[in-house]
Amino acid sequence: MAAMALGACGDAPRADWRILLEEEREGTRYHVTVGEGTCRALRGRERFVVRRDDAPRQLELEPGGWAIRVEAVDGACVRYAEGCTERQAPLRRDLVVRLAAVEERCEPALCEEPSLACGGGDAGTADGGRHADGGLRDGGQEGDGGLEDGGADDGGAGDAATDACARVPLFPDGDGDGFGDDGSSSEMRCPEEGWVPNAEDCDDGDENVRPGADEACDAIDRDCDGAIDEGSVCAPCVRILQRGELYIACPDPLGWPDARDACRAIGRELVTVEDADEDDRLRQRMSVRLSVEEFWIGLGDLDGDGTYRWVRDDSEPGYLPWTAGSPDDPPPACVRSVSNTTPPGWRDRPCPDPFPYVCDGPG
Repeated sequence: MAAMALGACGDAPRADWRILLEEEREGTRYHVTVGEGTCRALRGRERFVVRRDDAPRQLELEPGGWAIRVEAVDGACVRYAEGCTERQAPLRRDLVVRLAAVEERCEPALCEEPSLACGGGDAGTADGGRHADGGLRDGGQEGDGGLEDGGADDGGAGDAATDACARVPLFPDGDGDGFGDDGSSSEMRCPEEGWVPNAEDCDDGDENVRPGADEACDAIDRDCDGAIDEGSVCAPCVRILQRGELYIACPDPLGWPDARDACRAIGRELVTVEDADEDDRLRQRMSVRLSVEEFWIGLGDLDGDGTYRWVRDDSEPGYLPWTAGSPDDPPPACVRSVSNTTPPGWRDRPCPDPFPYVCDGPG
């Protein structure tokens, strides 16, 4: 039983009011709303929180109809009991708010202290604080201004509620797709907006990247399964995987500038070929899978200075297997890899001429 001093404005008689709860859980806080009207239509004028052993609190009520609503919230932020009572002020006798069990619900916001307002429509205590002449006190019987323990074991209900609303690791969901970023976490009692109980997102800045998302031919692992551009999403182009590198091989012939732009449209660049082994493997795969004997690579002399550079980083090639007589076209000239010469190698060609092409990893 909790008791507090309650009085009417001025010198009106004072009376105690009490909170009666048979089974109080550990860490319980009582959220109290005092307002004009009835329990069904309570116009709250003051809200505050009290605990067992808190200093007492005094209220001053103007004459008229008043209601007091109390919610019991345990140490795990689970709201588990509530009650409300109505009286006319000034009070002529002590007032008791009896709390009954309600459907339990984890409400982290109820673990926050409400601000204590004072005066007017925001009414508060006469001095905006707690007084020394009433309060929650331990022990005693109803009528003596104390807080009864109830003396009964709750059968573990409090522990169950605490477990149901215990602190759990949550992860930020920056893009709002329901999947969190494993780069950081925080322990909370319940999920709050912007936090989720999983860390399955592989790009928390893009709502279209998440487990179960549809793949696209864009060099992005959109479904977070560790693979990119899988299936037929790049058709009619095909995926070629060699030496741990993923290439996109496209059979439809385009001019070199259009092929470059097509690769960039899917988050890639025309292929940079770094050595003979990579070159031979690509030519073999293109021949076997697409029946293509020559294809554009990402090398060209676009400014006519006589130097061939990779489109990816404007660097000069360390590996340059020209076929006999190449290069022999006036600039701007672009380079294709050919397998129908002996030996196979690279030949230059006017850039607008259409050929199949190969894209490599993201630029």
